[in-house]
Amino acid sequence: MPRVQITDTRGLEQKTGTGVSIDSNVESTLNMDVHNVLTATSQHSAAGTLSVKIDKGIHHYPIIHTGPAPAASLADGNHTLTAVNLSKGYCIVTPDGGDANVQMPTKAHIIALFGGSDNITVGDSIVWSLHNPGTTANQDLILAVNTGQTIPANIAKHVGANAANASAATTQGTSTGRFQTRVTNVDGSTNTIRLA
Repeated sequence: MPRVQITDTRGLEQKTGTGVSIDSNVESTLNMDVHNVLTATSQHSAAGTLSVKIDKGIHHYPIIHTGPAPAASLADGNHTLTAVNLSKGYCIVTPDGGDANVQMPTKAHIIALFGGSDNITVGDSIVWSLHNPGTTANQDLILAVNTGQTIPANIAKHVGANAANASAATTQGTSTGRFQTRVTNVDGSTNTIRLA
């Protein structure tokens, strides 16, 4: 089947390849299902200019995100994250009597997470959460490196326990850390930063 391209200057065209390419505004008053990759970009974008927008209409209602329910705790104590863990978007690890190391996935798991070696692209990223359900102060989850992965330093890699009285805790703040993991090399290397 030939590729169909719709542009705002030439209308409907037949091109070499497969699929549908739309190089103009798209408006849909019905549900739209995409069962593969949806790429939103602008051929008129310039550095320092935001060119892709999701318009929520005049009421600016929140966007509904559908995802799997958070799984039960992945481990009591140290745990190495997997592609399946990160694909859920919300990871729970329980400390077991002290701090617990939560190691980033291996390169092979990162490649699998981003669709395999034919699909992983430098610059692709995911946002995910790490939750500490522990109730004892100073029993942190500590994000740990794996080969090819860089992570936040110092206190930013700690996720404190959900203790009733955390006044003596070394790590203050929320018991859920929010992270962004960005692909830096197609070999599965990543850089992870702490968002919250």
